[in-house]
Amino acid sequence: MENLPEATARIISYQRYLNLVRQYVTLAKANKWDELTELSKVKSLDVDRPVAVDSQEGFSLQEVNILTDLLSSILKAMTEYESLIYRNRERVRSLLAGAEEQERSGGTLGRIVQTNTYGPRDLLGKQRK
Repeated sequence: MENLPEATARIISYQRYLNLVRQYVTLAKANKWDELTELSKVKSLDVDRPVAVDSQEGFSLQEVNILTDLLSSILKAMTEYESLIYRNRERVRSLLAGAEEQERSGGTLGRIVQTNTYGPRDLLGKQRK
């Protein structure tokens, strides 16, 4: 991209970023959180963020319109991604709270195995007769 005009290089970087955000959204929608974590180690949304356009850069109106459309698409995809992340975080928080409540109330979830075997004593708290 070094020999390309600045506007073309910027358009390419915006398009690449939009593609990356869409990958994140696709994985989040499919609940592939492990794959999403691995992708974020290689291609981070924070690190790979494209450089903003300065109004003083002298781009043509057509180039500015293309960049504006790409930025709008990026923002829409990012909003969707953040919403999916928030919903998953709330789901995990709810599961953890439920497990903690079960443990506090003496439910079977979270009960410590006492005999190193899964028998009536472990599951029901009773001695086998």
